[in-house]
Amino acid sequence: MNQQSPEFIKLLTDAQSMLYAYIASLVGSSELANEVLQNTNLVLWSKAEEFAMGTRFASWALGIAHFEVLTARKKLARDRHVFSPALIDKLAEESGTTAQASGERQRALEQCLAKLPAAQRKIVQSHYADQQTANDIARAMGRKAPAVRQMLHRIRLALTECVDRELSTTGQS
Repeated sequence: MNQQSPEFIKLLTDAQSMLYAYIASLVGSSELANEVLQNTNLVLWSKAEEFAMGTRFASWALGIAHFEVLTARKKLARDRHVFSPALIDKLAEESGTTAQASGERQRALEQCLAKLPAAQRKIVQSHYADQQTANDIARAMGRKAPAVRQMLHRIRLALTECVDRELSTTGQS
């Protein structure tokens, strides 16, 4: 696959938060995590031709990130706070599983949000993206705050059930 293909760019862009979470869990420093993420992105970009579309991008990207963490670790070998290779491997295994699951949950949530009626999506958008309180939303809707809180509660329950269904359909729960 060409690194400039829209599909590859989307896969790479969508994987950024998962990769950062994975790397940060292994290196412990946000500064080093950002550096390793940059190096990982460079390697992913340079090896784009090796990626076969239709295969699991997350697994491939996490594998490369793992090697970049090990490379960064070698550079810091004199630091007494550096993890052993065995611990890095164990953390990588656990963190990789968690990061992939998190990415899959995020995609399922996005699909479920798209299925909500427009009015409910607006409430979710106002509360979570725009960081409005239930009182703010209630005022804007001409409703009482407890009613808005109840709506948010019901929407969250519906989204949780929907995400669980989506993940069980794809075998990812």
